[in-house]
Amino acid sequence: MNTRKVLSYASIAAKAGHVRSGAVQTGESLRPGKAFLLLISEDCSENRKKELLAAAGNAGIPYRQIPADKETLGKCIGKPERSAIVITDGRLASAMIAAADEKNATAGMPASE
Repeated sequence: MNTRKVLSYASIAAKAGHVRSGAVQTGESLRPGKAFLLLISEDCSENRKKELLAAAGNAGIPYRQIPADKETLGKCIGKPERSAIVITDGRLASAMIAAADEKNATAGMPASE
């Protein structure tokens, strides 16, 4: 996973107004046609994670858990700690999914898998 690239795209999405965060906004956004990607921090509580994954699964929205903590995820979108964010732009979400699914996160370095 190219975490730095995913967080960079999240920052761009936030500046463009395509990020929903916080418990209420995230929950309301996890509906077909409103959300295109759910990003979950590595230190999201298990209960919150289950709740978010159930809502995303029911709506057919893909998700990725990124190796970044709540503080880092919030900071990249200009907010305090966030355990999860929703991306509401399809093109940015697609780019983020591609970055999250990259096997080799560091150019010139062999994949660790």
